[in-house]
Amino acid sequence: MSAAQVPKDFPGRITLPAGYVFQRPGCIDSYCGSFAKKDAPTVEIDIGEMAGVYTNDPDSTKGTVSRRTVGLPGQTAVVLIVKVSHEEQSRIRGKYAGFDAALKKVLISFPESKANFYSFVHTQQEIDVVEKIALSYVPESLIKTDPVGSILSPYLKR
Repeated sequence: MSAAQVPKDFPGRITLPAGYVFQRPGCIDSYCGSFAKKDAPTVEIDIGEMAGVYTNDPDSTKGTVSRRTVGLPGQTAVVLIVKVSHEEQSRIRGKYAGFDAALKKVLISFPESKANFYSFVHTQQEIDVVEKIALSYVPESLIKTDPVGSILSPYLKR
């Protein structure tokens, strides 16, 4: 991904697959937005102290199918796959859209940097895309504390 595709005020570094663009709605207390591409999962982000840690929120984690922790240089990511309830589907898809039993939510949080990524998906391939995007995230705090790149070197090789 070229630097031109990510806004200069983005709080860190991230690598996106070809064709993804960043969209940023107005947010009041955190850095939020989405990475979107036609015919691919849209990845929503919420980064900052006020964002909290989605994977610790009981409401967000209801229906968890799997949970794992991923150790990355200088940080940890928590990855959840969650069944999407009737109530949440009604909220996101509209009252009369019907229930989609295959719909899942991928939730990925970086507790140390209060960064959250999530997407609604159907397939393992879509889950893999979301994970690839989210797990490429390097927070500003790591970039600032690693001027010689020793912690970040695995990220820079991706």
